[in-house]
Amino acid sequence: MTIKQQWILGVLWLLIILTALAIVMLRYHNRNLFYQWQQLQQQQHNLDIQWGQLLLEASTWSDYHRIEQLSQQQFEMRHPEPSEILTIKKPK
Repeated sequence: MTIKQQWILGVLWLLIILTALAIVMLRYHNRNLFYQWQQLQQQQHNLDIQWGQLLLEASTWSDYHRIEQLSQQQFEMRHPEPSEILTIKKPK
């Protein structure tokens, strides 16, 4: 083999080794990204569950009957009797 052929062979071997290292690095990076993606998917799932619970809690706190019951207990509010209702007409 001539010097030129040996040099080309050496360069090709170097390129093969560099390519193999690049493949290993890319696979490692890909696995890390996939792991992060799975973690984010789990976090999204947990946040969706929490959001649903918060919506349920908000609807419970704003329930008409609950508000009416609290207004009667805490502020002693009640519905007015028909004789207590005054109608005010808007002047023209």
